[in-house]
Amino acid sequence: MIATSTEALNQNGAALYRLSAKEELSEVMRWSGQGFLRAHSYNGRVAVPDADAPFGLGFFVRFDVDGFVFFVDPSEPKKIAKGVIPSVYHVFDTALLDGHLYASSGAYVPRDMPYRSSRAPAALFVEEEQGKPWRRVIEHPETTQEVSTGVIRFTYLLPLSEGGLLAGVSDWNAGSYAVRIEGLPDSPRLARIEGIEGQTLRWARFQERVYHIAQANFGTLLTVSVDGGRHFQAMSAQKSILNPQDLVAIGDTLFLLASGKLYQSQDGESFSLVSLENPSLFHQDSSLVSAPLEVHEGRLFAASPTSGEIFEAVPQ
Repeated sequence: MIATSTEALNQNGAALYRLSAKEELSEVMRWSGQGFLRAHSYNGRVAVPDADAPFGLGFFVRFDVDGFVFFVDPSEPKKIAKGVIPSVYHVFDTALLDGHLYASSGAYVPRDMPYRSSRAPAALFVEEEQGKPWRRVIEHPETTQEVSTGVIRFTYLLPLSEGGLLAGVSDWNAGSYAVRIEGLPDSPRLARIEGIEGQTLRWARFQERVYHIAQANFGTLLTVSVDGGRHFQAMSAQKSILNPQDLVAIGDTLFLLASGKLYQSQDGESFSLVSLENPSLFHQDSSLVSAPLEVHEGRLFAASPTSGEIFEAVPQ
């Protein structure tokens, strides 16, 4: 399944496509929202969050804004279900942790009027029953007082097998950082992660390491954690490899896409170049979008964030 957008958040137009085993491309769904930025497969369902919630004017001039996560069954791609994320402006990502499916969002306080309220916290939701609205499990910051929180969003997520959920945070007042959320779903605790700055673009795991790619003021930055995502530090590879875009592991090899070039590593620390630059995959500065790497049936693919092209890494 391939998720596409005309533009991440500024222009309407999003669609899902299916690439068959014969490499034939077919449209599965077209949507009037502003962005499909992530797609993940969970237990036979492909989950695709709608990054910018449609605005609706209901009965009695009641303003109501909900977000959605669309679910596609690859065996029946035209049969699409929709999960409702109540009272949010944006839904950025989903993650499966301990059997529970979560969605990250930029939200508003349910009792407030959307777009009129000065409070716009980040919120994390959990799907408790398929077909039912998802439950809000944590806000950041908590909105128990009638004070402004500015615009804050949970963006991209990484579930950890040993427990805990890592989440990027976009904060228009305090800059961007990342947090670790534990105790989900019923007793959530949130702590800021040390060593991460900038807008989260990608998370990755390889062996005992957790990797993070952020869009900072001076470009993209690659950091690594060796303690389960609690503390991050810059990698030595950052000095010679510019504009990191994504990482993905295939077996005992970690692949890194940077400046449209493909690198590989067996130890997760030192990288060697395995392909020359592909100009279509070169990273364009963005707080939400980067050229993604993806593994499908043992094959490594990369997608252009600007041209819509898909490339396969083929050994020479």
